Amino acid sequence: MDKLAVLFPGIGYTNDRPLLYYSAYVARHAGYDVKKLEFSGLPDGVFNDEKKIMQCFEMSLNQATQALSDIDFSQYVDVIFISKSLGTAVAAVYASKHDTGARHIWYTPLDKSLSLAKPGTGIAFHGTSDPWADTSVLSGICEKRNIPLHIIENANHSLETGDLATDLTILDNILSSITDFIGY
Repeated sequence: MDKLAVLFPGIGYTNDRPLLYYSAYVARHAGYDVKKLEFSGLPDGVFNDEKKIMQCFEMSLNQATQALSDIDFSQYVDVIFISKSLGTAVAAVYASKHDTGARHIWYTPLDKSLSLAKPGTGIAFHGTSDPWADTSVLSGICEKRNIPLHIIENANHSLETGDLATDLTILDNILSSITDFIGY
């Protein structure tokens, strides 16, 4: 195949969780090879602990760099990095250090992640009840970097509200947006 999608999970949000699982499904059906990164050995209890967050980031970036070391991104006509939470920072930094030409789908990005992103290279999704990122700060960063930000009212860091019907509608809307973004 000549198209590649790479999944960058979060600390506790694995590739088997809905956002990443169905994103991979959409990408595969759109003709993309799918590479799922896995991050292991990360410390627990990282919320509001900058030192542990940086440790997780550095470990994840090293693991991503190793896992992607054999990929020649120039052989692909389209590369999409699909990332969640901490994975958004890893994807942004990896893309800035390597010539991937990647477009991005950022789920619940950290503020700092999108500050590192190349302008106009992707779309982002954020819930207003996400304790990991401030909606107004994230909105400002996205506006400056020409990144469309889909804000989901009352959604948490998993882009869920706790109401099943609402959460399924949110997931459906997100998948519709990424299907359009991917071009499927």
